[in-house]
Amino acid sequence: MLAPALLVALVGVTVPASADDTAPPAATSGPTAGPTAGPTAGPTAGPTAGPTAGPTAPGGPVEPSTDAPAELPGTTETPAPAETPATAAPRVGPSAPATPAPRSTPPTPASPLNIMILGDSVTQGSRGDYTWRYRFWQYLTAQGVAFDFVGPWNGLRYKAPDGSITHYADGYRVPGFDQDHASKWGLKLSDIPGIAGWTTQYDVDTVVMALGVNDMLMGATPAATAQLMEQRLVEMRTANPELDILIAPPTQTWVAGVPEFTRLLGGIAARLDTPEARARVAPAPAVYQKGVHTWDSLHPNAEGEVRIARAVAEGMVDLGVLRPIRLKAPTVRIAPSARVITFTVATDPWADRIEVFVRDRARPSTWLPATVRGSTATFTGASASTRYDVRVITSARGVRAPVITVPFAVPAPLPGVQGTTATSTKADVVTSSAQRVTGATGYQLYWHAATNCTTKPSAAGFRPVGPLSATPLHSFRTSYGYAWVRWYAVRGADVSPGTGMVCVRVR
Repeated sequence: MLAPALLVALVGVTVPASADDTAPPAATSGPTAGPTAGPTAGPTAGPTAGPTAGPTAPGGPVEPSTDAPAELPGTTETPAPAETPATAAPRVGPSAPATPAPRSTPPTPASPLNIMILGDSVTQGSRGDYTWRYRFWQYLTAQGVAFDFVGPWNGLRYKAPDGSITHYADGYRVPGFDQDHASKWGLKLSDIPGIAGWTTQYDVDTVVMALGVNDMLMGATPAATAQLMEQRLVEMRTANPELDILIAPPTQTWVAGVPEFTRLLGGIAARLDTPEARARVAPAPAVYQKGVHTWDSLHPNAEGEVRIARAVAEGMVDLGVLRPIRLKAPTVRIAPSARVITFTVATDPWADRIEVFVRDRARPSTWLPATVRGSTATFTGASASTRYDVRVITSARGVRAPVITVPFAVPAPLPGVQGTTATSTKADVVTSSAQRVTGATGYQLYWHAATNCTTKPSAAGFRPVGPLSATPLHSFRTSYGYAWVRWYAVRGADVSPGTGMVCVRVR
């Protein structure tokens, strides 16, 4: 028989808004809905960030954490960051006991691992969410794990303007994944005395239980909540003696009681761990902050979902369901400029940290850190017409992906635009042109209304005419009697100095 796994993920929750939100399952048997047949079709690439319902922190590709200080080169003479051999096979996941022994019956397409995701509001999600279930589905699918999410529900929660609550299957940001689950807003450990029935009815091999915080929000002590969690796990283990257990700590460390509750989880896992049925505690997300990774005080935004799923997946590595991960090398897109250099980094979905360093090739031992914000890094202070290297280091809990070093050059500053002309051959129309500038990717025309062509206006009074143009040729309408014009050349973030101010009398 396939040794099953119970994944217990304790993540953010809220006090129920209505009775509909806390309707408990039957005490003696599960709902009549059955599991879906295996994971559905959908993207298998690493998670990407995006908006969620409610106000969210800015989304985007996986935004690696930059909270921890850089361990490699700083602003002084230092050795270059070491390259990571491409043949290395780093383990991603918590430091833990030795790798679990192989299962007696590894999952195969004919015998998928049945995973029940049993949780609360953070696990169910709201209309417009990706949900961390989707992110977790991506990890499992990317590794080729044969699995099936099972449970009585497959939808999200929607609260209408009139206050009515609906739980329905539509509304996912990305719909093409296995959506079955057993999670609902406001659900508590005290609401599921019939969990053994669900274990049997859905032939559960892996259960994702995202419960515990709601119990404490409703007045239960951390010790009582931990005791009830262990009781529920024992009930499930009784229904299936080979049940593996993975407990994921709550993410809302700022909620009263959560730190104490989290400290008790290791003892639960130790008591339930056996050679036949494992029990582990998954790591908490490396960095998880209220208002940064949540859209309110409890529920994750898109980046929070990614971090929760990553932590749960790391726990699954420790449990033996997922293989140890080898981080893929990042890639970087460089936009060099005489003013500021912008680096856009694409990382392995497991990566939770990006570091970017730049060196002048004339000083090969000095690496200067770039400023990292999400997946974008910027560097100022580079000299024009100079060759540089950029080194990108990505990691997951200190385990590095292969480091990349890419050469680039900072171009010379753009010269001012020459040969500006201005004519008015039609009523209220001005046409201006100028000579092209080598290296420019666009041109911007500015103009200034005037009453004569004798007094030159200040540069501050000029305003742009239309969008950037590919060539220095543009016409515009004005009812003023005179117009001063000047052109600027543009290349990325570089803008040429303004030269060649010309005046024309408007017909």
